[in-house]
Amino acid sequence: MKIEKRVLRFLIIIGFVLLVAGLGSYFTSLGMSGWYQTLLLPGFTPSGQFIGIIWMILYALLALSLITAFDQKPQRSLGRLTAFYLVNGALSVLWCYLFFSLHRLDVAFIACMALLLSVALLIVENLRFKRLAALLLLPYLLWVAFAGYLNYSIWSLNLNVQPPLVSSEGNSAEKLDRIRLSTPATGDVIKSPVHIEGEARGTWYFEASFPITLEDANGGVLASGHADAKSDWMTEDFVPFTADLSFKTPATSTGKLVLHRDNPSGLPQNDDELWIPVRFTNSASSGDTKNKITLSVGSSQKVGSLTYTLKEINDSRCPAGVQCIWQGELSTVLAVSNGTNSSELRLGTERTTSGMVYGQEVTLLNASTTSATFEVQHR
Repeated sequence: MKIEKRVLRFLIIIGFVLLVAGLGSYFTSLGMSGWYQTLLLPGFTPSGQFIGIIWMILYALLALSLITAFDQKPQRSLGRLTAFYLVNGALSVLWCYLFFSLHRLDVAFIACMALLLSVALLIVENLRFKRLAALLLLPYLLWVAFAGYLNYSIWSLNLNVQPPLVSSEGNSAEKLDRIRLSTPATGDVIKSPVHIEGEARGTWYFEASFPITLEDANGGVLASGHADAKSDWMTEDFVPFTADLSFKTPATSTGKLVLHRDNPSGLPQNDDELWIPVRFTNSASSGDTKNKITLSVGSSQKVGSLTYTLKEINDSRCPAGVQCIWQGELSTVLAVSNGTNSSELRLGTERTTSGMVYGQEVTLLNASTTSATFEVQHR
């Protein structure tokens, strides 16, 4: 009977750690491939692969700490220790959700500090009974402290940065838990009428449909309509949808397809959308013109109907003589105005070197700490 209890306790511990790791990994994956790649990152940011390996090691140490603590502690103290470990696991998942899924870097930092405190309390509690269980948590404490500093640094770097109007990827990777578009794909060339297929959770629909719009690169609406559910939509599971959208000849050669969550309440907190960039087979524009512009920080230059202003250059390169995990880069913030609206492109010398805005592909060719050269090409 004693052996059976120990086996059961072992299985519960492993299940708990796997649950925490699985939920954390799921929420992280929602933002890692899309949104996270658009952030300005400090030069000491580890690679995603390295971070994944570290968390695997830490979860293994957490499991060993649990097994050691619960195997050695007297029964009267198990309740308090159990609560400490449960709170720690919940905070770990919450931090991943806030940072990668909700993109709330500020609130995620607070959650990370609470997580750090919970690890410290676990160590103190375990020291009262089993020193080994406490020592196994020390790498966890150090890593969460580093993660908190990294969280704060990323938050600070991106505090006043606005995302560009049109990027090269769209946001489909961030919406995989809510809506999935199978056709057209990101960057596909489309013609009228365009056939649209995919699947969305029932909460994306209202009365078995949701609105879709097709826009050109200037934000003009080419067409609008509704996608229809192909099966019962009164569920929280994924429901397939189709739509066919006819559109007029676009003025630009690129644009975006937007799939809106139906929001009959009209409340802003219930708004949501998936969008992808698309290209058109025929448009009123023709030819691919290229222009090179060199700007110093604060200066502007007009190309066609658009005005380009270099707002800032951030230097995250590894200092000379210092061993760094990543070499860093020079990243620029370029404001583009069409006279009515303005958008910002964040381009770097290593990551995200080009982007789309108002039908123009802008590529960062080179940069120094005071100036940068861009190539502007009409698409």
